[in-house]
Amino acid sequence: MQANVKFRREEPETRMRQIYEAAERIIARDGYSQLSAQTVAGEVGITRPLVYHYFASMNEIAEGVIERRVAKSIEDLGKIYRVPQSSSIRESLEKGVRALEIISQNGEIFGEPTMKKYAQRSSSESERVANEQTATHSPKGDEVAGEKRLSKKRSDNLERQDGNAELLLRYVSQVSDVVAPKLQEIMVRDIQAQHRLRIHHLDATFRIAMTGIVLGQITGRLVSRTQCEEILAQILHVENYMSTW
Repeated sequence: MQANVKFRREEPETRMRQIYEAAERIIARDGYSQLSAQTVAGEVGITRPLVYHYFASMNEIAEGVIERRVAKSIEDLGKIYRVPQSSSIRESLEKGVRALEIISQNGEIFGEPTMKKYAQRSSSESERVANEQTATHSPKGDEVAGEKRLSKKRSDNLERQDGNAELLLRYVSQVSDVVAPKLQEIMVRDIQAQHRLRIHHLDATFRIAMTGIVLGQITGRLVSRTQCEEILAQILHVENYMSTW
């Protein structure tokens, strides 16, 4: 039974914003699987029934969080869209990389628990098990049992966090629906206008590029700006120009 919670009355828009912000903190800190009316209410300082007064389910809150993140990406990308036409392929690629970095930054809350915290916990747990085995001079049987316990704990950690993977994919899918056409415009327009290079299958090309690079950046598999530039250059068939930079 939830303890009585004292709270002051807020306008609906304000209360909904507080709930969204609380949900973002929970998702980033603990993972989507830990999002509940109880945890949201505790984070905001309200009662569980009040959470359900505004939202029918946790999925509705999660969808709102994704929409807020997509809207933030679009707002931030507006600064890039307003930049005049680039004068070189390198400037066009840099503009594209910056756009993908913005999308990745706004989606990091979905990737943090799923990948980075899991990796940290796995590493520290491996070290702990190794230290225990060294200290006790465990026989082979105990060593195998220790590895099995470690493997199960890693699996449990990932299972507890895997709700974020779905949110991350939904975020990338929704943001690409809006951003991919615009990214084509600000990059391909420049490249084709300045260098008369034709690029085929634009929509599929940019959606695949965005999904792969953004997921790579958020999960820590792709962190170098140079890597992103090189991948975009290869996809757009302008990699030969990079040797002249």
